[in-house]
Amino acid sequence: MTLAAVSADVVALIIDGADDAAGLRGAVCSALTEAGCEPWRHMEAEIFTYGPGPEALVIARPAPPVLRRTGGRVRLKR
Repeated sequence: MTLAAVSADVVALIIDGADDAAGLRGAVCSALTEAGCEPWRHMEAEIFTYGPGPEALVIARPAPPVLRRTGGRVRLKR
């Protein structure tokens, strides 16, 4: 994992493979904790891949409140 930027409002990092939500959530929470920020309860993440390599740029933000959640705690946009 390579950190690009971390703040209380956004986390941008480069990770190897972003296939499962649990691994992605762990990477984002760990980046927030290392930066001295409180990990988010719910988040949205955008994943950008380029070429055949396993690396991906992940941009995550806290998820805005919704009236009703459906399932998982991470919403992925590819």
